[in-house]
Amino acid sequence: MDGKKKQAAKWIYFLYIFVMVLLCTLSVVLPHGQNDFNRGVTIYYPAANSEMGQDFTVNGSVYARDGITSAEMVFLPSGETFPIARETITYHGKTLLTLSTFKNEVALSGEGPTDMQVNITTETGETFTLDALAFDVKQGASAVVFKMFSPMHLIPLGVLVAVFFLMLWLYRKKPSEKTRVTLFIIISLLVMGCDVSLKSWMLSKGLLRASYDLILHMCDISGFLLPVLLFMKDGKSRVALFNLMFIWGLGGAAMALLTPEMGGYAFPSLYYFNFFIKHGMIVIGVLMAIFVDGLRPSLKKMPTAIGLSTIMVAAIYGLDRLAVLLPPFEPGNYMFLSYPPTGGSLIDLLVKIFGPSPYYIIGLIIVAVIVYTALWVPFAVGGAVKHKKKS
Repeated sequence: MDGKKKQAAKWIYFLYIFVMVLLCTLSVVLPHGQNDFNRGVTIYYPAANSEMGQDFTVNGSVYARDGITSAEMVFLPSGETFPIARETITYHGKTLLTLSTFKNEVALSGEGPTDMQVNITTETGETFTLDALAFDVKQGASAVVFKMFSPMHLIPLGVLVAVFFLMLWLYRKKPSEKTRVTLFIIISLLVMGCDVSLKSWMLSKGLLRASYDLILHMCDISGFLLPVLLFMKDGKSRVALFNLMFIWGLGGAAMALLTPEMGGYAFPSLYYFNFFIKHGMIVIGVLMAIFVDGLRPSLKKMPTAIGLSTIMVAAIYGLDRLAVLLPPFEPGNYMFLSYPPTGGSLIDLLVKIFGPSPYYIIGLIIVAVIVYTALWVPFAVGGAVKHKKKS
């Protein structure tokens, strides 16, 4: 890549970082619709103007700066009401944290155009009504639901595997610097395009929460680091970044692909395509750095990677604590450092062993060591076999 192209690539990358930061900043300073710094409600599922059956689950978030003593959903014109039970984080039967989020089942008796409102009563005794969304209710209608290890899950995984082998075949068919750069550009642009398009869409819908939806998750940071890894000059810094991405990019993104948290979204939504393309390209990007550039994980480099990860985890944990100052006024849960995913995960086991946050973070660091070692073993075995053949 010549000097002008390198300069253009740098400007594109910095523009991408700027746009991502801007979108997240706007989501904090410009709350969507009726939401403001005092109170608000956001519905993630069902989508506005969609068609739903009479029985469905409402997935959303409700908050008030003064605190909420009770909340309920009201469906018009029928007037049917359903109490909102927000999700909680418990430990040994004691509630440690009440979240803004909720997932409540409803059963409506009528059909036709329906408006949903949310009534909240704050700890000061005031009651507020907030418009949530409008949709159509039709008897017998059923929404498409994402299920783990269903064709909706397995097909994109198969496509990503095929894309990786296709890229590897294209490079080995014509192993030139031009082919390498072209493939790396495609991977980087797909990751950046997914990031910008998803955050833009979420901002337009008011779906970005300061406590969970900004750019501080492991895969968000991996998305920022991947283009740097792919185009960085060989040297100690690139080796250090590769070993970090070996845990975060390969281990983290691969785990996300195997156990996706779709938040109610399914094929053919933007979120669905975005999720699989972005996480898939992160995994493929790290694998291409391995099989094209010859980068390899090393147990000698693992302490550095774990050390860097620990520093970044400490920084994110600090930002998680600061998120409580912004709507929805709850601790952030970036990298799942504040509480386990509410849908269940390995972190639940770590909580039983080490205790609630921040204690189970020790377990997360141990898991990172195990993941790195497990992913390193195939490369160690392959290297040993090659060395034996040569000797």
